[in-house]
Amino acid sequence: MIRAQHQLILLLIMLLIVPVLAACGDEEPPVLPTRWAPPSPTNTPLPTITMTPSRTPYPSFTPSYTYTPTLTRTPSSTPTPTRTSTPTLVPATATFTATETPPFTVTPSPTATPNLPQILSFTSTVSTAPMGSSLTLSWTSNNADMAQLEQLDRNQVVLQTATVSPTGQLPVTVPNTVGNVYYRLTVFRADRLDTRTIAVQVTCAISWFFGDQYAPPNTGCPLGPATAFVGKYQPFERGIMFNVVVNGEDRVYGLNGVQQRYMVYTNAWDGVTVHTGICGVAPQGLFNPEDVFNWLYHTQLGTVGQWCDPSGIGWAVSHANLAVTLTLQFESNTPAFFVNIPGYGTFRISNEGGFSGTWSPLSAP
Repeated sequence: MIRAQHQLILLLIMLLIVPVLAACGDEEPPVLPTRWAPPSPTNTPLPTITMTPSRTPYPSFTPSYTYTPTLTRTPSSTPTPTRTSTPTLVPATATFTATETPPFTVTPSPTATPNLPQILSFTSTVSTAPMGSSLTLSWTSNNADMAQLEQLDRNQVVLQTATVSPTGQLPVTVPNTVGNVYYRLTVFRADRLDTRTIAVQVTCAISWFFGDQYAPPNTGCPLGPATAFVGKYQPFERGIMFNVVVNGEDRVYGLNGVQQRYMVYTNAWDGVTVHTGICGVAPQGLFNPEDVFNWLYHTQLGTVGQWCDPSGIGWAVSHANLAVTLTLQFESNTPAFFVNIPGYGTFRISNEGGFSGTWSPLSAP
């Protein structure tokens, strides 16, 4: 609106100036167009136009009162954090699952495989045979260049080995051993082989009094039935002594349990004398050797020197039993024998000859 007013004022001023300029000039006034009517001859002064703005552009504000602010402590609310970071678009990352690819396998060219050796049959004429009897082994094989036959004991220990033809027969003698005997056939071709094993149960005409199943490996059959003898024995700290008369021989044995060895002497005691040797007398809580064992203990050497030595059998742990029934049974193929002492157990005496040898306890009841 203000701009329009200014334009109007400017137009009026121009209308006033044009006549004045015309009057001042020497030339004739221009001829006005006929359509315009001249003003009245009366010279009427133009009115003075006073522009009164309807609105002050920039009013001045004077307050009619004095404002005194009152400070009031108003708890400020927890400011809301302004997110200043600009989110960055992260493209999705593809997740790859590793799949194991089998390695490249070279397929070998077909190679001719030689025929493998094979045992077709392996038999024995009997499955049970008395000790010392004969039996025949028979076998057949295919694609074998050579063969080997082995005899094994019940613990699979090889006793004999023989080279035989890939197909054939062989008569053998049943060994003097209690329990099973095994025969193993093996056929060969180059570095390939085939093997087979059969078992033959060895029987004895007479069984061991303690049970054939408890006989040590390679034990032969009994020479005869077990025999009971009345004898004597006395237990010691680390062994035992016993006395028995067999086939007219009066023998006294001292067994060292530390070394598993024994000493045996022919009884030379007069039946009366009580001997005292360098070992002295038994300490408290132990017993002196008695009867024939007193003679053996103080007059004869033990397995390592004196019987009372630290490596000897020590002192007796009880009185001697002077009337005990001992059971003996001899092997047929060795001089060894088995003896049972009630309350002590069963053991094997090697009976190697001379006055010493080895002994071993059995697990037999």
